[in-house]
Amino acid sequence: MKFNVNVTQKDIRYGVKAEPSKCAIARALKRDKRVIKASVLPDSTVITIKRNGSTRTMVAKNSCEIAKFIKNFDYDIKVQPVRFKLNFASGYRTSSYANAA
Repeated sequence: MKFNVNVTQKDIRYGVKAEPSKCAIARALKRDKRVIKASVLPDSTVITIKRNGSTRTMVAKNSCEIAKFIKNFDYDIKVQPVRFKLNFASGYRTSSYANAA
C-alpha cells in the first residue's frame, strides 16, 4: 500500500523531537483517518491502520531523504516541509489476536 506523505510546517512546529510516534512525519501520517498508530525511525516507518473492520500493521523502508529529514529534525537542524511516498508492505493482522484474548 502506497501512502503520499505531506509534512507541513505545522507538523514540523508541533512534532516532538526523538519521539517516533509524535514526530513531524508521524503527525503527517496520522492525518489519514485509516492510520491509528505511526512510528517513524530513521530506517523504517511502521503504521497500524484500520481497514474493512480489521487492524493491520505495515512497514515501509525509509529512503535516505527521509532518514536525513528525521536526523535533522531530531537534532534541531532546520527542516522544510516535504512530500514523499512510502510503500508499505503488509505485516500481520492484530484483530484476530485481540478477539482471541
